[in-house]
Amino acid sequence: ILGIIDGIAMQSHIDVRYPSISVYKTAFEKFVSSGLDIQITEFEITTDKDISSQIEVLKDIFQLFVDNADKISSFTFWDTSDTLTWRSNKPFIFGQGYQPKEGYYVILEIAKSALNKTDDNKSDNIRDEINKNNEIKEEVKYEREFDNLQKKGHFNIKESSS
Repeated sequence: ILGIIDGIAMQSHIDVRYPSISVYKTAFEKFVSSGLDIQITEFEITTDKDISSQIEVLKDIFQLFVDNADKISSFTFWDTSDTLTWRSNKPFIFGQGYQPKEGYYVILEIAKSALNKTDDNKSDNIRDEINKNNEIKEEVKYEREFDNLQKKGHFNIKESSS
């Protein structure tokens, strides 16, 4: 196969009921054993059950990806926000107004944990980028709160004339 095919993508439309985590892991391991470049595409986890079942599947599968990051050249979500999909079972890590959902924080914690296990410069750069993104997220949060207060008429800001 090597030389004819460069890589293989795993379209990952997952539901909490199918495929099971063990079936998904087995397929992943078979792809890895081929020696081909692996890409995880169209990742989503749907559920008609409570959110905790979705989070458990996300934890197990994302940990698999992190543990095998050196074998995966690309990871993409099918979409980012539940408001952008025709699906009613809220499969993404952002909800209304791109507000992070629990899955977003699960992914961050798994990534941070993996980074803490290494001490190279790349990890430091990634850690810095995560911290920078968290700071930006906080700034955006405060800007939204400020805009909402201003829209509600709690205060007005007028430019001074000099």
